Amino acid sequence: MRAMWRGLVCALALGASACGTSLQGASDDDTAPGSGSTDTDVELGDTGGGVIGPGGGGTSGGGGGLDGPTVVCEATGQAVPGAACDGVVDCTDGSDERCTICYLDEVLVQGAACDGVVDCADGTDEITGICVECADGTLLGTQALCDGVVDCADGSDERETLCGVVETCPDGVTTYRSPQACDLVADCPDAADEQGCPSVFVCDDATPVPADYVCDFFADCAGGEDEAGCPDTFTCASGGVIPDAWLCDGDEDCADASDEAGCPTFACATGGQTVLESARCDFAPDCADGSDELDCDNAFTCADGAVILAEWRCDGDDDCADGSDEADCPTFACADGVTTVLDGQRCDFDADCPDGSDEVGCEGAFSCDDGSTIPDFWVCDLFTDCPTAEDELGCPETYVCDDFESLPASWQCDGLDDCTGAEDETDCPTFTCDDGLEIVASWQCDGFIDCRGAEDEDCYGAPAP
Repeated sequence: MRAMWRGLVCALALGASACGTSLQGASDDDTAPGSGSTDTDVELGDTGGGVIGPGGGGTSGGGGGLDGPTVVCEATGQAVPGAACDGVVDCTDGSDERCTICYLDEVLVQGAACDGVVDCADGTDEITGICVECADGTLLGTQALCDGVVDCADGSDERETLCGVVETCPDGVTTYRSPQACDLVADCPDAADEQGCPSVFVCDDATPVPADYVCDFFADCAGGEDEAGCPDTFTCASGGVIPDAWLCDGDEDCADASDEAGCPTFACATGGQTVLESARCDFAPDCADGSDELDCDNAFTCADGAVILAEWRCDGDDDCADGSDEADCPTFACADGVTTVLDGQRCDFDADCPDGSDEVGCEGAFSCDDGSTIPDFWVCDLFTDCPTAEDELGCPETYVCDDFESLPASWQCDGLDDCTGAEDETDCPTFTCDDGLEIVASWQCDGFIDCRGAEDEDCYGAPAP
């Protein structure tokens, strides 16, 4: 998502002509299965007109169009009032519908994108990322890159460093570009381009699904093979799969209720009643006489007979109506030699002793420079918990701003100011485009065109930056 906004932020800050937008037109996980797109495919830009843009404010044909200004048809010279960009072709050559959605203003205007003529007031019909430039100066819409058709005279729109190597599927006929391997889209009939990928599971019918969909209790493959043989699961007699934890819990989760068959039971003290063993000691009496909640290791019985969680005993709160859960509790002597606190209040990350000595020397605790303590699992969690951020300093996945705000380390030198003082974008390495434009080095090989000739995406067969 941060990358999707990069071109917009840059255009606002530096001017439209200096900035690029995504080769993909969306974040990587927005690519629709079956689209056959590569890392350099886009839905933006058009060499012959047509509606382009992020998806709002325009139409590409059909009814319900927009009322536009009068247009003069290019082929016949005929003036057609109110016909421009209205979604209905009135000119025989279709010139009344060669229209563009301006990227920043979201205004529909007549005129082709990437034709060297600025039609949008904001200039976004000709910006880098919407358009790329061949070596001879010819402009192309980015959808013309890596489409198998040579459009640039020098063939640079199909160069291997940008598009990847052409691979041949096992059938000997179908081909795909190397970046299309392991992209969750089966380009080969047998999904050979998706086989052996750590992030992909290929179903028996050659449909690829994300590997983390395996054993998630949802059948994503038509035959359910992504859920077969998974640990900690129970297979219903009817064929469904549920977590082991759902067995014998009193709820029928299998369609045939086989998850509740043959479950162990507890015999209530009186009346001959039985309840599920899993209902014992759950703080909800199921036996009419309440015997399923007696003598439980995880419970404390108040003097008045009420039952509470054992861990609530001696925690400083009266959970029993009669206060018996706080009677005769062990105490801790504070270092001041005067104050005592409940032993249960020791090492609870809340200083109860005036001198804070009840939080000193605790296991599983991290001490901030001001003497306060936090749980050690809060260290390096991208949230500043100590007043001066020492819980995040030195963490490999964290960048700490001068005002102690913690950010993901990947946000440093990404071209966006995240710290209040923008220090996360200071002294960053750069990449120089062929026309002299400098971009942050992290924009190289990131799937977004930032250089006019797309040389920042010449990443195949070349070392990463």
